[in-house]
Amino acid sequence: MSTDRTGPHPAGDLLLWVGILAVSAMWGSSFLLAKLAVASVPPASLAAFRGGISALVLLAAFATARRSLWPRPGEVGFALILGTLSGWLPNLLTNLALGSIDSARAGMLNGTTPLFVMLLAHLALRDERMTAVTLVGMGTGFAGLLLLVGPGGSGTLVGHLLMVVVALCYATGTVFARHRRPADPARLAFLQQSCSGLGALAVALALEGGVSLPPVAATWLVLLLLGTLGTAAPMVVYLWLLGRTTATRVATVGYLQPAWAAALGALLLAEPLTPTALAGGALVLAGVWLTGRRLTRSPGRSG
Repeated sequence: MSTDRTGPHPAGDLLLWVGILAVSAMWGSSFLLAKLAVASVPPASLAAFRGGISALVLLAAFATARRSLWPRPGEVGFALILGTLSGWLPNLLTNLALGSIDSARAGMLNGTTPLFVMLLAHLALRDERMTAVTLVGMGTGFAGLLLLVGPGGSGTLVGHLLMVVVALCYATGTVFARHRRPADPARLAFLQQSCSGLGALAVALALEGGVSLPPVAATWLVLLLLGTLGTAAPMVVYLWLLGRTTATRVATVGYLQPAWAAALGALLLAEPLTPTALAGGALVLAGVWLTGRRLTRSPGRSG
């Protein structure tokens, strides 16, 4: 395992936060795109298209750059696990949830991911123990999420619970990837998305009798955006971030996603954005700042 590379470097720290902001924006848009697509494409088929298109985009990028796609020892198993925890399973559950809750609410519930990451990282990673500051940040962010998803919204209990499971899946995948520290984030992203698409395809064949093709051209455009902007690009950046900073800090992506999801849902789908939601968003951002403070780390390596 590699040594800890998460010490304070101001210029590098700024680049990390730019990456976190970019990933949160791209993944935040995925809830809107999936909400639009799931209206005409069954959940498992949609997950298969999302993973498959993302893998093809990454394949094209590798071919253009003339980079090797041949996996290194251990990368296939890594990709299979990550393709499940951060791929086809949460994508499928999100698509199912979007059948009964709006996209903004799904994004907000997914914002509980950092809460699970902090707990799992504390248990699994020796250099990411929770401190008083991170506990306050976690509590502040959670208070904001309670406001964001509190009374005044719509949706079923099952839909809400599915998104909590989605958050737990992503959190587990984040801590696992941080523990392993990918050597080549771009190649791993391709392998992970290939496993994600194939896993979802197997589910579609088993439960939906095959992959259902989108009936209109507009849906194909949504799928392309979901596979590229909402999946391939953020996954590469996300894995790059996990190789350079703590899982807890990278997990602040989950705190920022609700703001993007709520804003896009309000602007493009007329989903409600109340003063209470705005107050919740402010608390979420405060939680992001607090959890991004320098963490106390034990000497040595993670794991």
